[in-house]
Amino acid sequence: MTTSPSLAKALAVGCLAGLDQSLKKIDIWDPAVGSGYAGGMLADALTAAGINVRYRGQDINERAVMAARDRLASVPDAEVVHTDTLGEDRFATFTADLVIVDAPWGLDWKASGPAVHARHDRGEFRFGLPQGSDSAWLFISLALEKLRPASQGGGRVAALVAPRALSSGGSTEELRRAIMAAGLIESVTRLPEGLAPNTAIPLYLLTFTNTTGRVTRDTAMIADLRAQFTTDKRRRSILRSAFDELESGLRRWKPGPRSRVIRTSQFIRRDATLGRTTSEGRKLSWRLTSFNDTPVDSDLLESRYGPESGIAVDGSPRETVDLDPSHHFSDDAGDILKSLAATGWSARRLTTLLASEPTQSDGTEESNASIFVPTTRVGVVSTASAGTNSEGRVLRVPLDEVSIDTGFLAAWLNSEVGESSRRRRSTPEVLALLCELSDRIRAH
Repeated sequence: MTTSPSLAKALAVGCLAGLDQSLKKIDIWDPAVGSGYAGGMLADALTAAGINVRYRGQDINERAVMAARDRLASVPDAEVVHTDTLGEDRFATFTADLVIVDAPWGLDWKASGPAVHARHDRGEFRFGLPQGSDSAWLFISLALEKLRPASQGGGRVAALVAPRALSSGGSTEELRRAIMAAGLIESVTRLPEGLAPNTAIPLYLLTFTNTTGRVTRDTAMIADLRAQFTTDKRRRSILRSAFDELESGLRRWKPGPRSRVIRTSQFIRRDATLGRTTSEGRKLSWRLTSFNDTPVDSDLLESRYGPESGIAVDGSPRETVDLDPSHHFSDDAGDILKSLAATGWSARRLTTLLASEPTQSDGTEESNASIFVPTTRVGVVSTASAGTNSEGRVLRVPLDEVSIDTGFLAAWLNSEVGESSRRRRSTPEVLALLCELSDRIRAH
């Protein structure tokens, strides 16, 4: 079995949640059938509900095809063939109400390249071709093209993908953008880690639909089920309550405790290069990423760095359709800023305090104009390198003496709120920013 019960059930829920309940006959297409476990679970659920199922599947692995045929033997009208799905469709006249995509994660498609390009020249893969390192969106594109036309009722696709498929750039991003523009993306759900056998790759459930019954095509549901699991004999499975919440959200199109509905434009991420000239005349440059379709403009810079910070955008920000739902669920940044505001203190970003780029400490320095920050989770911030009590990498961060009392800053960074801020990995504050600056800042 290559698919765990929880992953198979996630695919089934993704397919069935928004299904037309009046259907008495359902056609399923499975372009990467594997051993048939996920497809068999879906077909069995429909058959048990008295629905007539036609199932068509393909896989490049001959042994997997043999196993799938055995597993699907109880489905009266099921056919599974051995072929390269990216290279050919052995059921060209078959249209589907439901498609499940459980293709190998991160699989490159270079071996299928000539056939893929030939099919693209004939009008297939109409959303474009992704980068050659990951075939996930090729399978999804085929699945969308295989759906029954919207004029005939349309259909649904449920797919499992790895993180890279959500946010990679280049032609893959262009393909995601085209699918989003077509109004086909319905939901993105972050699943608990450790569900897949023999791998720790975190997975996401994507659902798509071309049905005309959707409330609006410019919205999508996002959910974060990372913590919704139980463990039995070292095997993780998704909680029943999490499946119920996901199914209810997709069916009723209402947010729940771990889900929300957003505009699809909020999937737009912007990456910009910012710059500032220090009091010593050095120019510092670093990267800023904004989510939720937030423009990187003067308003954003002032809200982050304060008025007259001297920070400006260098060039034009790059836009990317990033489907990772994690960006849309809060971290503790807001709580930290609220805590500071409650004391009457003004908040300033570290980049407005730097005198020059951070460097790695040799372990002997001591300076009234610098702080020393351990990059591991062990140790404390200090005004002397030896005072960090860290055996790992330590960064020396030169600060503008006019703007900050280094002893006070070190003490704050070691407080409960400061420690939370500098150890937070979700936003480029303090420690995360220091590490990034150390690797990426250029001194001009």
